Amino acid sequence: MTVSVESRLEELTPGLKFDLERRLGRLYRKASSSVRKVSVTFGNIKGPKGKVLKQCRLILRLVNAPSVMVVTRRGDIENAFFDAYERASHTLSKRKKTKINLLRSQKGKLQSGDISIPI
Repeated sequence: MTVSVESRLEELTPGLKFDLERRLGRLYRKASSSVRKVSVTFGNIKGPKGKVLKQCRLILRLVNAPSVMVVTRRGDIENAFFDAYERASHTLSKRKKTKINLLRSQKGKLQSGDISIPI
């Protein structure tokens, strides 16, 4: 699994970048068999009332599944990142539960020549 953090903002210091990479690595280490690459990109975006917001785009490239992209906009980088982090982890756990339930429901239906679904 590869973790990359990119930004067009000066507010992303090397210390904060290291902390974000460490948190991402810890979270997705458990799901390393299903996550191929994690990339996070930060940028500025104009908000509804002319206020400048920080945008965090977190993309999970999964093995044998479509990619997951989460985009959040908040007042500062850390809040935008943590919201995207929570939403992505929720999505991963939901996908894992769905696959397990699918396997359980198909367990009795599979014959010797059928294809099984990997977790």
